[in-house]
Amino acid sequence: MKRKEWAFAGVQALITVAVLLLVSLPIQFDRSLDDASLIAPLPTPSSCGGQLEVWGPDYGYDGVSSTVPVLLMQPKTTGFICVLYKSVTDGGVTPNATGIDVYLQDFHIFKSQCATEGGGIGCSYRPSESFETSEVKLNSTTPFISNSTAVYVGVIYSVTALSNSTGFYTGSAPRPGCGGLPMAVGHPASQLSATNFTGLFTISLCPYSPFEPVEVGVIGIQVTDVAFPN
Repeated sequence: MKRKEWAFAGVQALITVAVLLLVSLPIQFDRSLDDASLIAPLPTPSSCGGQLEVWGPDYGYDGVSSTVPVLLMQPKTTGFICVLYKSVTDGGVTPNATGIDVYLQDFHIFKSQCATEGGGIGCSYRPSESFETSEVKLNSTTPFISNSTAVYVGVIYSVTALSNSTGFYTGSAPRPGCGGLPMAVGHPASQLSATNFTGLFTISLCPYSPFEPVEVGVIGIQVTDVAFPN
């Protein structure tokens, strides 16, 4: 083989070795990206047809039973909460569907901080920063039909649990009366108890709203039952 041919063969060998080294190196990901950007967003369903029903007029939970539904999620996942709202008349005046818009903006996943004071228990409830939420009003509330005495509005809330969301929360999907259903993130159902959700039933006063929830379901979120003392 001539000298030029040897040189050409040597260059090809070096290129081959360099490519193999690059392929074998571990890939490094940029962890400086915002946490939410690492979670692929899921499209909000167009209806609640595939929901898992949690409570409503045709099934169990009524807000009085000692067994309470608890929503279950994992960090870095997205699920959906379906809520049907019914208008509440004020002096015979029925609000229109747009009257719910301001109320919807206040939807968050809440966490309580409770402390024993003077023999009782005092709790504060703050929106958690470990979730991203948004809402979409539905075009149809079949089989609930709006009439002269009531207006029904269907809403789907999108809930994304961020990487730091592992924990216990005292407010998520609405429950009958006042407050929200408890939620556990990153914990198996078999290990849950009422003591994980201190302050769940200490809310005694609720702000007035022209709409009240009458039916709740979930999509992409699991549900378990936990016994609470009466």
